[in-house]
Amino acid sequence: MRKSEITRTNYNLKLPVITIIILYISLYFNGIEFGALSGVKVTLIDVCIGILLLCWLFFFLKNKFFLVNQLMLITLILALIILVWIGVESLRSFQPMRSLTLNFIVIRNICVMLVVAYAILLQKEDMKRLNDSLFKYSVLISVASIMAYLLMISDQSRVLANPRPGLIYRAGEGNIPHLQGFTQNPIILGVLLIPPIITGLSLKVKGFKNNILKYLGLSILILTLILTFSRGATILLILALFLFILANINNQGFKNTMIKYVGPIFIMIMIALPFAATFKLPNSDLTFLDRLIERFMFANFESRYDNYWHQIIPKFKESPLIGDGARATEILLNGQYAENSYLEILYDTGFVGLFTWLIFLLFIISCGIHFFIKKDINGVMFLPWLIGLIICAIGMFYISMQHNPVLWIFIGIVLGIVSKGAQKNDNSYSGVFERGK
Repeated sequence: MRKSEITRTNYNLKLPVITIIILYISLYFNGIEFGALSGVKVTLIDVCIGILLLCWLFFFLKNKFFLVNQLMLITLILALIILVWIGVESLRSFQPMRSLTLNFIVIRNICVMLVVAYAILLQKEDMKRLNDSLFKYSVLISVASIMAYLLMISDQSRVLANPRPGLIYRAGEGNIPHLQGFTQNPIILGVLLIPPIITGLSLKVKGFKNNILKYLGLSILILTLILTFSRGATILLILALFLFILANINNQGFKNTMIKYVGPIFIMIMIALPFAATFKLPNSDLTFLDRLIERFMFANFESRYDNYWHQIIPKFKESPLIGDGARATEILLNGQYAENSYLEILYDTGFVGLFTWLIFLLFIISCGIHFFIKKDINGVMFLPWLIGLIICAIGMFYISMQHNPVLWIFIGIVLGIVSKGAQKNDNSYSGVFERGK
């Protein structure tokens, strides 16, 4: 074992970039299923993760090359504590065999986090080209999703006969279809769109034509998010834009931020809103924009989510410290999710589990914020992913996503960028131990 520069590698690597692109794109298609294993659905992202993990295992065995720095080690220890505690809670579960699958899901997520972090560490180029590619792919996937959505909802009888086909749309109140693309949930789609939107705002392009294409792409992403008709996704987008502006004011000053970013945001919204305010839903007098506004005006806070609180909290008082066992919330709600990650963690694993999760998330986020402030990192390279992770942590109040790969991919990207940048700048996290040729 010896100290070394983390950037030292003679390997001509295409695997790191391929890894991140495949994983992120597959998240957009996470609604595609290949069956079930022990009651757990196997989706496209699971297949991609399995193949990529095998590729990385082969890479490490072939090159005998392995890196561990202080930040990655601390993060791994915190993740393993979560895994161990879930393992303990699995033994207390009323469905121990089904709860056992949760341990494998967490192991998968930890492996994904590490692989993504290593992909960032080992790639020779910065994140600019990678972010640019993900922005373009996100726009193309959004176009395909919107076209499929408009085609499928054009026949109202189809929506009435099959309100939740699993892909493209999900009928909400009044059987009005909400866009969910090829994902499993409109909010997940909204979360996935936020980093590409922030990336698009940060992109510096030359020429009138390229700028038109950039704003058109951004408008398509915004329109896609509007068509989810999701209050949660809309609030998260507004919050993400606020954080983006705030971060740039801190880095570039108020005047430059207003010129460079607030103006483009206004242009982007002005392109997307007329379309949303013009086209009407099939067999309805409501435009797309009317439907989104209606969702906020007539929000029903006495919904099933509110009822979940009334069901869970009285039971939670019986065992507040260690919870009721893995998947206890799912069992209590007859197979449903509480649609609140923190509430599920609290009921399943108690205050011990919740505090462990909070320490884990806050540690990564605080390291990212500290690194961004101290090192003046380019927004294109880092800020979209830091904001994406913060949005995920906030979105966990609105959806059950603590075991969703999207959260762990964001953690891996932030972990990788901070580790790589800290090494270059001789940061306190730069202690590196390398095993290799």
